[in-house]
Amino acid sequence: MTTRSTLLLGLAFLATSAFADMTYYVVGYPDTETGSFGVQIDNNGPITKLVTSSSTFPLWSILVPGVSATTPYKYVKLDPAGNPIVFESFTRSLAVDPTAIQTAYEVFDREVTDMKVPLVPLVYEPWEMSKTKIFDDGVIATIHLTGDTERWEGILKAPMEAQPMNANFRYINDKLVHSVDNITIAVSGKSSMEFNKQAIKLEFDTKANQTFFSRPSIKLRSESSDPTMIREKLYIDVLNAVGVPTQQGAWVRVFMNSKPVGLYLMVDDIGNSFLKQTVHHGDGGVVRGSLWQMNAPEVDRQGDLKYLGPTEDTYPKDCYKMKTLGGNPVTAPMTQLIQLMKSLEDFKPLEMNGGTYWESLIDVDGFLRNMAMEYLAGSWDAYWWSGSNYFLYFNPSLGTDNPPKGKWQWISTDFDGTFGDGDPTDTLTTYQAYADFSKHDRPMITKLIMQSPDLNKRFEQTLKDIVSYAFKPEALFPRLEAYEKMLEKDVAWDDSIDRSGYPGKTNAWT
Repeated sequence: MTTRSTLLLGLAFLATSAFADMTYYVVGYPDTETGSFGVQIDNNGPITKLVTSSSTFPLWSILVPGVSATTPYKYVKLDPAGNPIVFESFTRSLAVDPTAIQTAYEVFDREVTDMKVPLVPLVYEPWEMSKTKIFDDGVIATIHLTGDTERWEGILKAPMEAQPMNANFRYINDKLVHSVDNITIAVSGKSSMEFNKQAIKLEFDTKANQTFFSRPSIKLRSESSDPTMIREKLYIDVLNAVGVPTQQGAWVRVFMNSKPVGLYLMVDDIGNSFLKQTVHHGDGGVVRGSLWQMNAPEVDRQGDLKYLGPTEDTYPKDCYKMKTLGGNPVTAPMTQLIQLMKSLEDFKPLEMNGGTYWESLIDVDGFLRNMAMEYLAGSWDAYWWSGSNYFLYFNPSLGTDNPPKGKWQWISTDFDGTFGDGDPTDTLTTYQAYADFSKHDRPMITKLIMQSPDLNKRFEQTLKDIVSYAFKPEALFPRLEAYEKMLEKDVAWDDSIDRSGYPGKTNAWT
């Protein structure tokens, strides 16, 4: 009876796998406009040419009848006559799913389409945010742009003076193709412009019903200073593990007019949509509060939150930039932020209970977790060290009152200068000696973390929690190793792109 059951199961398996019709999909760019791709079924078997269209390129596909999902296959780059030029160096198979009738949207010469990336252990309850299809940790998607070649070359050759341009946009991950015509492209960032690989911002016109999965704009981070291209994403991963609202990120390959631009980390652009999708968990009914972006354009001019008086004209505009007005008067948009800085000025850490004083003003836990990460990861281009690269958001839905009176939330950004990348120190010292405040004070650190006994105790406990669960080799190395395997070919591809005709620094990594 057992033998008969086994035989029947085997026949059932063959029936579902041996006579299926399989559709194969691959993303790829041929060497010429009339070149193409094919799929070779079974080792040394016949090659079937794949097809594409103006609405799917660079995604190619073909249905091959009578093929099992378990049959090995590989993709082949073809010349205009259909002759093979390049075979993939490995063999693919869908043996894990013998009932499959199509492949994922695979990428030519990339063995892994969806890497299973180990999770970073949670330290605290994760911050709930709306789900999206575009930030998948294990998938490197493709962004295919088409636009005026001369305009694009002009942007790359003179990024400091460049004006935005329009282009058509196509996003392809392992499951979907999403196309939007006539979006806006601009260079982005400040220090990234020092390199010959530019950071990019993509904007979608919501008034014209353009959409990119609820993101009206996204940023493509060039990671020009990081040879691994992993640091910024890993920092985001740990921020997720400590339960604070933060930008999400995923890697993408970017092409303009079928020419390689490079490998980028695609991240949220912090603005109104980010507040809705991330901070307010996708709830569009929440009236958004005031959002401010802080930077340090020079060493002596920082978004340090020092109180400079009741009037806005005393605060440097390039250090404090309003992103959303919130509940402030149009004629005095800085009102709430100045009130916060005045509260910071008035706080006497040795005379007042820090928790009692600050719990009604800010999300204390979120602030301490962000500062703990700045210290642990050596985030030297952030608030603790530089008074830069963060946002403050007055979240009207926070607070214990009914209705809530609102609190300020700390939102960190720009994590390229982390984990030793550009760090001005050779070794990480104690947090008490991590930064020198004698020449330029940053009172959120000196008053709350250094001088307030109860908040200092909470900060040290936060440090202990993070290093006990997430910030340690056994928690981060498995994820790092998965990222390394996932990115290996694409980082090499990015390094191979000739950018010698563009201004800026070139990193000669090998």
